[in-house]
Amino acid sequence: MEEKDDEKIWLISDCCRNKNNLSKACIKYIIQVLILNIVLVFSLIQISITDNNKEIYFSLISTIIGIFLPSPHMNE
Repeated sequence: MEEKDDEKIWLISDCCRNKNNLSKACIKYIIQVLILNIVLVFSLIQISITDNNKEIYFSLISTIIGIFLPSPHMNE
């Protein structure tokens, strides 16, 4: 089964839509997400292999979740 290029759906952020020119905001966003994911994976690994002092890793995970999730608000 062949796919046509027109039928493909690409999910690209607004800041990264132009593949030739990435804006500074897009690069900053990508780097922040990568660093947060690295810290998240590191924390999960440390929780699974260490037996003591897991509180710091749970705090890191809570902070990362707080950064990723938007704050709730009501539209009026």
